[in-house]
Amino acid sequence: MGWRTKEDAKNYYLKNKEWIKKRQHELQQEYRRKAFSIIGDRCIICDSKNRTKSIGKHRNTHCFHEIYGKSHKTNSMSYILKYPKRFVLVCRQCHKWIHVLMDVFNLNWEEIKLLRDKLRNG
Repeated sequence: MGWRTKEDAKNYYLKNKEWIKKRQHELQQEYRRKAFSIIGDRCIICDSKNRTKSIGKHRNTHCFHEIYGKSHKTNSMSYILKYPKRFVLVCRQCHKWIHVLMDVFNLNWEEIKLLRDKLRNG
């Protein structure tokens, strides 16, 4: 859609602001469903299942963690869907501990997986 001026674009947005926000939310939810179907719906560390019903202040109990390195690209669903092999699903609690292990103990993702396996197998 080409607007002639910035004012035309601004007017379009103001007139359709509610629809645009609703559509953005719908697309975000659709992308999350696709990501869950590709990556899985259980925490890779503790095996808890993702619940999307509202729990306290967090709507989603799980998040996507980028396994290469400590810094995250923005939690953009399009980025996650473009590079799904770079991400794992983790619950919020495990996600916090993954970053503690990476930042404080300087562990990489492979070392964290080995630690997880040792804890599971005794």
